[in-house]
Amino acid sequence: MPHEVAYIGDQYTLHAVGAHEAGLHAYWLDRANSSAGTAISNGIRVIRSLDELPAALTR
Repeated sequence: MPHEVAYIGDQYTLHAVGAHEAGLHAYWLDRANSSAGTAISNGIRVIRSLDELPAALTR
């Protein structure tokens, strides 16, 4: 079931948007903090490091 899967990727358009469009929980791993000025689609969550992932998965 796609809605039970989380996908974490470091490329916004390819990974995060693609995962979201496929019905997955999408996380953009933005280590470079390049999301400033980027319009983030609803349903895509931004994390700065994998250390943030466990907490993000429980939200």
